[in-house]
Amino acid sequence: YTLHKANELGTVECSVEDVIDVPDTLDSTRDITCFMEAEEYALFFNGFKIKAVSDPETCDFITTTPNSYYRLQPGVTARLSGEPREVVKFVCTDIALQNFGSSVVPSFGTNSSAFTTLDELCGKYVNIDGTTAVSFGTLNLSASAVPVALDSESELCSFDYTDDDINCDEGKYRLHTVNVDAPGTVPALSAISGGSSLKECGGNVRACMGGPASPIVTGAGFSFLEGVDGLITEIPIAGGSTNALSVSRDLTRDSNLHMSNFMRQCSGMPNFTSVTNFNTSPTFSPGYDADAMDEYVRLGTTLPGGGTTQEKDATHGQFDVIILADDPWRAGIPDTTVSGYVFDDPRREWSNSRMRAQPSHSFECLDRALDVKARIRLVVREWNRNFSPTTQEFRNISDVFSASAKMDAGSAQTNPYLVFDNFNDVADWDDYLVFTNSATSSCSLSTMDPAIFPIRSPAWFPGKDH
Repeated sequence: YTLHKANELGTVECSVEDVIDVPDTLDSTRDITCFMEAEEYALFFNGFKIKAVSDPETCDFITTTPNSYYRLQPGVTARLSGEPREVVKFVCTDIALQNFGSSVVPSFGTNSSAFTTLDELCGKYVNIDGTTAVSFGTLNLSASAVPVALDSESELCSFDYTDDDINCDEGKYRLHTVNVDAPGTVPALSAISGGSSLKECGGNVRACMGGPASPIVTGAGFSFLEGVDGLITEIPIAGGSTNALSVSRDLTRDSNLHMSNFMRQCSGMPNFTSVTNFNTSPTFSPGYDADAMDEYVRLGTTLPGGGTTQEKDATHGQFDVIILADDPWRAGIPDTTVSGYVFDDPRREWSNSRMRAQPSHSFECLDRALDVKARIRLVVREWNRNFSPTTQEFRNISDVFSASAKMDAGSAQTNPYLVFDNFNDVADWDDYLVFTNSATSSCSLSTMDPAIFPIRSPAWFPGKDH
């Protein structure tokens, strides 16, 4: 393992000097990024521990903010307004099914053609269209697209990932029970004779988070005063250190996404398919630009559409969901949008400030008023082949185009009968996600590659085991 200041040879210490007061603006001497370099399987097998150390009379407090990302797509079951999803459950009597189960159903609204017989509705759960008044005589279903009937109430919370035992859904739904009887020759829809009830999904949007920060930010006792997505350590006047940030070994994981937070596509380097932008020597790349990644996180998501019902969720095909992340880092409704909501609007809980991921491991040196005197952001890079700490060139963002690549070596060894016959044996973020190349920006402003998966697809999230 080699720890050094970014954009420098591995011999430059990861430290900030002359930390005396709180500046109005943190410049590059007080706000630095450091790399920790490690071979991929050593990192995967051992993990790492790291802590921040303060000299005497330097830091009064130090915050430790571990890296985080969303491993599953967070969202809420709700209309765009933040109001609950409205759902109808059809309960049919035996005589109605017996006499009219295969009959053409009466008019159920604009898209009633989705259900041609009564038994296609009985026992099912269907969204009510929110753009018109609800009428249970001629039931209004979704007017914007053909609705999907669900078999179970457990499917009504779109971001409760039951199979993964993770519930990220803070939304609500209102369930109306409609009894279908057959008193005469035509099946009749009663009013809401079965009653209506408001139910909470009961999840936590941060439960979808992964990375070393996830045990902190998803805990019941998390609060701002414990640190922004982290912990605060008081430092004696004689100096001291934080507890070690431990990113522990877990061989059940499928990749190094938990261990390594580096991504060359999000490094601040535009045109990341260009050879010269990555490994041209002696004109070195500017190194990893942590501000670019932080800005990318701050962008947040926008609420698409303009109607009451939003896009469907990808799992159950249901309307009335607010998807709260486009990819593992960009999450939450933009703060500028949230600021326009009234005080008791439920959507205020899903702001970018509350939900944003943390792209780096961050250590902030604070005074007694909790103002920042200095900051160190740590980026962990995993290497696909062994490197020499004394001779390796660390100033390039990546050597992906080099004939002798070590960091991003992707070719296989020549013997096809080897058990581990690839140089790239453990996936990192650049292996997992592919962004659209841009001549003017890195992933901070570009969109995901639509040829791989469309934007906002759950496929952009690595899953529970990462």
